Amino acid sequence: MRFHLLCPAFVVGCSFVAKLPKVGSGSQQSTDSPIPSAPATSEPVSYSEDCPRYLSISDQNLEPIITLMRCPDATPSSNSDTVGAYHSARMWVRGGLDNSIVETPSQLKRAAYVHLCARQLREEHKPPPAMAIGCAWHADRLDPNGLAKEIATRPASHRSTIAKQAAEDVRAVREIALREFPKARAAREWEVFYDVPTRVRNEYIARRNANQKTYQQLVAFETAVQNGKFEGCAAPLRDSLTTYVRGASTMPALAARITDPLGYALTEALARCHYYNERTLQAGALLVLLDKARRQVTLVEQIYFAQLDALAADAEKAKKFPNLVGSKYSSMNPSDLRPVSSWTSKLDDSWQQQQRELLGFQTREGRVAKLEKTASGTVIQFQKERVPVVDVRCHETNRIDTITPEGKIRYREECTSTPKGHAWSSPPPIKVDDANGVKMGRFVRVGFEGDKGVVLSSGESPQATARLERVADLLLGAG
Repeated sequence: MRFHLLCPAFVVGCSFVAKLPKVGSGSQQSTDSPIPSAPATSEPVSYSEDCPRYLSISDQNLEPIITLMRCPDATPSSNSDTVGAYHSARMWVRGGLDNSIVETPSQLKRAAYVHLCARQLREEHKPPPAMAIGCAWHADRLDPNGLAKEIATRPASHRSTIAKQAAEDVRAVREIALREFPKARAAREWEVFYDVPTRVRNEYIARRNANQKTYQQLVAFETAVQNGKFEGCAAPLRDSLTTYVRGASTMPALAARITDPLGYALTEALARCHYYNERTLQAGALLVLLDKARRQVTLVEQIYFAQLDALAADAEKAKKFPNLVGSKYSSMNPSDLRPVSSWTSKLDDSWQQQQRELLGFQTREGRVAKLEKTASGTVIQFQKERVPVVDVRCHETNRIDTITPEGKIRYREECTSTPKGHAWSSPPPIKVDDANGVKMGRFVRVGFEGDKGVVLSSGESPQATARLERVADLLLGAG
């Protein structure tokens, strides 16, 4: 991800201002009706004499695909399966679109994606609706003025050819999508793969416009991390997250805010900040709040889950009314919709691989009898009391949660709690580095590894509906 960062690193008192691209304006097509008409290009696409005959487009490099755009007669070097080559390259490029904290569209990447769409659609015998109509949706997101600015440094002949080819690709993709899936008999396919992304994008833009300063801070943090400058990042992120969840005083209310797109992004960013500053227990305490929640931070993630839920609902109904498949219910199975593999850096990969380990701490809980401050933290001593014993059992439901890239369906879990009486509890004392907000007589949960502990939550009682005063390092009601 590349953003404008006016503050070079997170330091105390630093103001983060990241310039966000404008959204909801420009040359975007109207959302009232899909696939508006587009004039055909008036001149055939020409290309320079330096065009190669065969190109390798399987090495995750954009330039060979750009060369395909300016060289219409060029083909993939693996021409024994050109459709497969176009598909693989298209799915890779797709991972570079709409997968940032904020929408920072690269028109050249989108043009390359639409070009691969056009090539694949011309050779695909029976393209799936998700692919054909999804390609049409991206064609309508392509901004020719933005594309012209991005290719302004290329040779003049290349600029002209690429621009003309992009216009031809948009026209061809729209034409083929409508031919393969006439709206008269594929209305539901257009709803799921064109209207749903349009609606989700509009909601995404509205959320971003309503929380400009918060998104600017997230952009600044992301840029600082990529530059290896993340000292002092916790305070501004914690303040923003505390403000965002203000008013949520029970765990269910807090979970609803903290797992929505912006709440998730802030919580994950604060957890990453702790992790990069070697505060692993603090990072894990925040990740507990996100465990089992859908990550819907980026536009591509939000579109995926909205479409997945639509397809899952259709699949159930289509069993009873198979004659309505296509017109009222989609012909696509939920398992056919795979999540997009977004472009990641080595730093991103390391973070993703470490998340499960960060949740591997032990827990201790009880009512606070005494708080004893020391030079290295605060020792929490617990009361001896009778506590309820609860048997918690979890089971999978028939509600689809996600589909893995390999096509495996993961279902949502539901848990039930059964009271099993009471038992006396007297947990041993434990030291935490920060007990701010923890009070005598309150019920506290602590995560620990060895002799190091961190507050997970502190509130009136262990009940889920009890009023909370602190969760992880967030003081609720403060900020």
